[in-house]
Amino acid sequence: METISIALIIFQLMQVFTMDQHRCPKDGTVECCSGYYELENRCIECFGWVGFNCSTPCTTGRYGYQCKASCHCKDNEVCNRFQGCISIGVHHYREMCNPWKNQKDFKLV
Repeated sequence: METISIALIIFQLMQVFTMDQHRCPKDGTVECCSGYYELENRCIECFGWVGFNCSTPCTTGRYGYQCKASCHCKDNEVCNRFQGCISIGVHHYREMCNPWKNQKDFKLV
């Protein structure tokens, strides 16, 4: 019985270590870590979003992967959470009226 328990523990550890490097244990299961979301059995880094399953948009002044980059915009620019500083105008209007509720609604090519 003890041998079976040890073998089961080793098997579970092997599964964890051979999985995607961005997977973390949570509530007895293994899922994508904070800052990543799952797509086609892979953990993809958040872009313009942060948190578990990329559930929170970047705060003002931050953009890019996991919102790690900072904007230092000029007077005629705004910080877009996907692109950084962009000129005020059509692009700003598109960001304000963005119909996407989260990043999984589109794929980066």
